Amino acid sequence: MRKLGLLAGVLFLALLVVAGGYGFYWYQVKRQVDAVIAEMRPVMQIEYSGLYVNPLSEIRVNGLRAMPNGQSDSFTIDAISFRSSDPLFLMDPGGAFEKGRFPDQASMAVEGFGINLNSPWLRELEQQAQLMEGTDFISPEALGCGDISRLDLAALGEMNIRRMNMDFYTVFQFDELMGEIRADSDIQMRDFASVGTSARLTVPAGPISPEMMMGTMRMNRLAFNYTDSGYNQRKAEFCAARAGVSQEEYLELHAGLFRQWLMGEGIYLDDILSDLYLELNRPDARLEFIISPPGGVGPEIVMMAQNVDALLERLNPVLNVNDRTLLLRDINWEDLLQAPVVRSPAAVSEPASESVAESDEVASISDQEAFAEADPVERLDQDPNPVESGQMGEVADEVAMLMPGIPARPTERPERRFQATSPDDLGQYTGLPVRFYTVMGKRVEGRLISLEDGNLRVEQRVNRGVAEYPVSLDRISALEVYR
Repeated sequence: MRKLGLLAGVLFLALLVVAGGYGFYWYQVKRQVDAVIAEMRPVMQIEYSGLYVNPLSEIRVNGLRAMPNGQSDSFTIDAISFRSSDPLFLMDPGGAFEKGRFPDQASMAVEGFGINLNSPWLRELEQQAQLMEGTDFISPEALGCGDISRLDLAALGEMNIRRMNMDFYTVFQFDELMGEIRADSDIQMRDFASVGTSARLTVPAGPISPEMMMGTMRMNRLAFNYTDSGYNQRKAEFCAARAGVSQEEYLELHAGLFRQWLMGEGIYLDDILSDLYLELNRPDARLEFIISPPGGVGPEIVMMAQNVDALLERLNPVLNVNDRTLLLRDINWEDLLQAPVVRSPAAVSEPASESVAESDEVASISDQEAFAEADPVERLDQDPNPVESGQMGEVADEVAMLMPGIPARPTERPERRFQATSPDDLGQYTGLPVRFYTVMGKRVEGRLISLEDGNLRVEQRVNRGVAEYPVSLDRISALEVYR
């Protein structure tokens, strides 16, 4: 009995020590949470219903409600959670960063972030922004949308978008021995769209201070992706109804008017870029923008900012829209951005004589009014000063003279397809889709991320993100690149 009593006493003491340690840890975490909330009080009042602390991995704040000062409407967050491979990091993240103590992995999740789009404080912010825009402002996004001048909160309400519910996830991974940093984030706006970013960075291996990290950091890869999950469909339905056209007609109308608006701003959008913009406005559209400079890039990129061609060659940017790939370094951006404003074919004709009859002026005004009242879809193919089809070649030549350096639009575009590629030439196709078979007969298809020391890495889509597939060049066959 004495031994049993002694064992019970030891167990009870150990339980007290564990409970005391957990209580201390929980108190330190709560103090950090309350300190952050206190710092936000000049802007908004924040309350939460519960705090969950797992000393080994996770902190979660449940049931948050925030109300901007002076307002009566609040927004809510179901939960904010933090995870880390280093439990001590969660007690004081700011202090850990200042001391250069980074965890191998840390993540944050914001779930169930809900905002009522009819909130008075949101409408007040919108009104302040509209006062800066002016009464005659027309948002480029609203072009072709009937009598709508901007897709504001009222327009979103008519699209039956009255509340925004979002989830936000971010993951930070740091390999101190290899000096590699990986940061990924994803914002999911339910029934609206999702936006994600992914970065691969390198720093000197070993312990490093925050100042040293910022001064020596190099970017090896940066990716941005956007996926429509409902907004484009609602926008097309709403704007097509306001314009009195079909959804497909509205999409073409909007793309054409947007192209004309850019030309009015001095930016020439060629057929390829215009088609990509049209694709981006279709329901369930997907966009991916990738920068993958060979060998990485650091502060020296600032010295290249004045040379657009050298900058693009160095960054190796690739744009993918609905699985259509465009190498941005192949575009002559300097000529595109310096293109003169040409609003219509009449702009390149010889100036009219000052002795034009008054009747001709009246007729011209009537033509302009008829053009403005025409069916929205027909405006793309009409002009108040029409040019006969036989004159279009001459007009194109004159436009080309006003836009030196911009190549004539090809009548037929080169067809992109998967083509057999030598492994020796693979380095120049970073960022493009590839496919091949391994020696074991497994078929692999994805996007080429990097090629180093005879090893390539391919990015493949998975259910809720992407995964990287590494493979040695001597273990693959039938290598093809989509180019």
